[in-house]
Amino acid sequence: MDKKTKCAFILIVLLAGVSMLPAGNRTRRPPIPPRANSSEQEADPYRGRTLLVEAFVVEVQMATLYDMGVNPLGQAPHSVSVANLLECLQRPDQANILVGAKAVGLHGVGNNAVKRSETSYYPRRKLVNTPEGRPQAIDYTAYEDGETLSIIPGIISEQVIQVSYSFNYSGPRQARQHEDAPPDTVAWEWEGTASLNVGQPRIVGATQSGADAIFFVLTAHLLD
Repeated sequence: MDKKTKCAFILIVLLAGVSMLPAGNRTRRPPIPPRANSSEQEADPYRGRTLLVEAFVVEVQMATLYDMGVNPLGQAPHSVSVANLLECLQRPDQANILVGAKAVGLHGVGNNAVKRSETSYYPRRKLVNTPEGRPQAIDYTAYEDGETLSIIPGIISEQVIQVSYSFNYSGPRQARQHEDAPPDTVAWEWEGTASLNVGQPRIVGATQSGADAIFFVLTAHLLD
C-alpha cells in the first residue's frame, strides 16, 4: 500500500468513526424556545377598574397647630398629620378647606383631568374729572379664579393606589382689605407621585404663608 492509498484509508476510517458516535456526543444547536402565546401571558387583574381621586387645599392657622403640640419643623413624632387637620377643621375660625377637586380615571390610563375656571369682578372706586366737577365713578376689575387636577392612577393592590398627579390653583386669596385696593391673589401648584391607602387621606404637599399653613391632601377610592 503506497503512501497516497494509506492516507485515503485513514480518512475513511475516521469518517466512519464519527458517524458511529452516539447521538448524545454530537454537537447540536440548542433548540429555539417556542414563542410565548399572548393568551398565555398573565393578564393585568386590574385592567378596566375605575378610581376616584379627591384633592383638597386646607388652610390652618400655625398657632392652632402649635397648641396641638405639632413640631414646627416636622420632627417626628409630632409632625403634622391628617388627624391634626381633621381636628382643626372642627374649628371653622381656625381652619377651612379653600379648594376641592375630584377626578375619575381608569387604572393606568392618563389624560384624566378636571378643570374649573371662572371670572370675578371687583369694584374699584375712582375719581373722574368732568366739566361739572369731580364725581365718583366705579370701575370693575376682572380676576380669573380656577383650578385644574390631572391624574394617572394605578392600582398596586386592593388596598394601595399609586397616583401621579398635577394640581394648580390661582385666584383671589381673600376679600379686599380696603375698598380702593384690589384683592390679594395667590397661585399654588403641586405635582408628583404618591402611594395612597384606599380611602385614607394623605398630606402630599404644603406651604406656609405668614401665620397660616396651606396643606395639599389627596384621597383615592376604588369605584368598582
